[in-house]
Amino acid sequence: MHPDSSSSFAYPPEPIVFVDLETTGATFSVDCITEIGIVEIGPQGVSQWTSLVNPQKPIPAFIQQLTGIDDAMVRDALTFEQLASSLLERMSGWLFVAHNAHFDHGFLKGEFKRVGLRFAPDVLCTVQLARAVYPAESRHGLDALVERHALVPSARHRVLADADLLWQFWQHLHRVHGPDVIQAHLEWVPVPARRMHRRRHDRADSRGMRRLCLLRRR
Repeated sequence: MHPDSSSSFAYPPEPIVFVDLETTGATFSVDCITEIGIVEIGPQGVSQWTSLVNPQKPIPAFIQQLTGIDDAMVRDALTFEQLASSLLERMSGWLFVAHNAHFDHGFLKGEFKRVGLRFAPDVLCTVQLARAVYPAESRHGLDALVERHALVPSARHRVLADADLLWQFWQHLHRVHGPDVIQAHLEWVPVPARRMHRRRHDRADSRGMRRLCLLRRR
């Protein structure tokens, strides 16, 4: 973990979870989660949780090479069904933050649905946020954020390390821009209509932007 070194940094009054996953592939209906990493931020400070997940199917060779997670590593891990109740309790009521959040939220939503549980957090995508705060930049992947903002990766393509990079990016935004500026950007991030829907009190403006990217997915 690389928490903000400034004693003036205020932890958010409402809890946030920075989440990253590894999976057996990119298709929600076919592939399964192999690792979950969560960095939890709240009034009391920072905590973290991670677990390998037995996908109950072979991990393709190219995915093993990309993530470093092979079949032997997950063979004795808990299945998602075994983790589901405690994981849902861990994240309930927390703002869900991920990089390309459609992917991470979509996989978790699908896995929870398969075991009969509903997962519908408020979701914030840090790709969308980075585009809003830095519109002149063309690249907003994690590697680009690491290079541009001097974030400190402990590893790549391991979930807890990548979730920690999102926490570092969040701290960077607050150090450089301040919470009021960040909130202003959060209120005007464009959200694809087919992926997220507005709360009843939110309205699109004349630029086709929608208030709040803190939206609940269908």
